[in-house]
Formats: sequence, structure tokens, C-alpha cells
Amino acid sequence: MTRHVQHCENVVAALDFSNPADLVEETIHEVERITEEVTMLASFSRINHTAFLKILKKHDKHTEYMIKPMFMMRLDMRSSQFEVLDDMVVRLSRIFDILRRGPDSCLLSSGMSTSGVQ
Repeated sequence: MTRHVQHCENVVAALDFSNPADLVEETIHEVERITEEVTMLASFSRINHTAFLKILKKHDKHTEYMIKPMFMMRLDMRSSQFEVLDDMVVRLSRIFDILRRGPDSCLLSSGMSTSGVQ
């Protein structure tokens, strides 16, 4: 996914907005497709996270061995995956804004770069 977002950023950086043609529309469709995939992936990840927590809770309720605290530490370390997906959506939003409004869009003029997450 990250490579797809980076590719779109590179395409947008190289676009000639004085002659917007099919490449702009093609890139817009690509950004929309990637955004939908990232959104679905984030949704599935959150659902799986919730389901796993419910499984742990049920396990701990029906057995003497408590495993939820151990897994919660591991899950907390991996919670950054949600932040990565959210950052991707922000990057895609910037790209989409540039494609819709042109290179002088409000996100660029407010000092934000289109190079993505540092």
C-alpha cells in the first residue's frame, strides 16, 4: 500500500497542470481506489482486533489460565499499525486535494508538504 501511495505522490509531483488530461483523471481514480482499500484494511484490522479481544476475554472467563494481560502488552506494541493506515489516508487526501484543486491548493499554501509522512 505504501508503495502505491508513494507512486501516486510521484505522479502528482510530475504532473503538468497546465495541460490536465487523462493522466489527472486516471490518477484520481487510482487515489480513490487506494483510499477505499486502505479504509477497508483499517476497518478489517479494527474488527479483527475487537474480535481477538473478545476471544481472550472468553478464554480467561472459562479457564484458570489468564492470557489477556500478556496479549494486551503485545497488542499495545502493535497498535501503531492503525496510525500508519491513518497517515496513509492523510497522504491520499493531500494528493486528492492537489488533483482536484491544482498545485496551488489550500493544503500546499498552508505549508504542508506533499512528500508524505516524515
